[in-house]
Amino acid sequence: MKNKNRVIILLVLLILLIACTSGAKKTDTENGTIAERLLSKVGGLFTKDTPDEDTKEEPAIIQEAPVVADETEEILSSELYALGKNVTVPESVIYDKDGIKVTVKSLDYDGWMGVELKYLAENESGKSVILQAADLVINGFVLDPVMSTDLPSGEKVNNALTIMAEDLETAGIETIQYLEFNLRIIDSDDWSKSFNTDRIRVETNADPAFAQKVDDSGDLLFEQDGIRVIMKELDTEASYFAAELIVLVENNSGRDISLTVRDVSVNGFEVNPIFYVDLLSGTRAYTELIFLEEDLKSHGIVDFKEIELYFSAIDKNEWNTIFETEMIKLRFD
Repeated sequence: MKNKNRVIILLVLLILLIACTSGAKKTDTENGTIAERLLSKVGGLFTKDTPDEDTKEEPAIIQEAPVVADETEEILSSELYALGKNVTVPESVIYDKDGIKVTVKSLDYDGWMGVELKYLAENESGKSVILQAADLVINGFVLDPVMSTDLPSGEKVNNALTIMAEDLETAGIETIQYLEFNLRIIDSDDWSKSFNTDRIRVETNADPAFAQKVDDSGDLLFEQDGIRVIMKELDTEASYFAAELIVLVENNSGRDISLTVRDVSVNGFEVNPIFYVDLLSGTRAYTELIFLEEDLKSHGIVDFKEIELYFSAIDKNEWNTIFETEMIKLRFD
């Protein structure tokens, strides 16, 4: 469902966020352990044999001709999905404190990876910083932002927070009603002084009565303490990975959580899929357990007959375990 380059980008950004998180009760040792675990699981992505041309080739840019739905609305469309382009955001200052100012300028639908929330960042703080975005929520869905801006002291930089087009399509977001996120302000010289801002909400000019549709069809894997996970499909035709178990995760627990898995086995063999998702209270996300080809090959696994696993829900802020599910067993024909 998602390609190799995207997962590498997102893992690097996730590790950077973990490495410089502030105010959390996780120790440096715990942070390092998480980062090392993610890197170890994705290590095969960097070493898998591919032609030299592939490593040098820049991502192809595919632009579809816009389709005019009527005289007032233009849409980007695929066979089963259409993203409205007529929704805009007003220019507004979203952060202005201690010499750092961020002004949202526009919502651009022509970015090469997806929709871009363009902004101007200004730094009169006397120190160089890096700006990132954390915990992006659009219409109630947690999505992965692509954003990192180096901002030297005394400089102004135009940049953008990117929302990948495939993420919007997966979530079924055709009209962007609002975006919420925290700015992560990282001290370039001393990461221990880094911090997250309060939540920032950017409203579009979409109809306030708009209600985001949610496809929650599928097999319920578990529902506990306001958290539920629904299996959408097992995709064994992924372009790069051996397989992806695609799930919808919903968090109505009243607290922010991180969800992981443990003791995963396929056809009785222990494997190590990639899975980690953060969910603020009241949000949901489509995500996947990624099974790597090297992992399955080492056990001679060709067809998925059975998957067994446990889910662990962790308090995102306190870093204590909320619960672990009973063993969940999935069988496939």
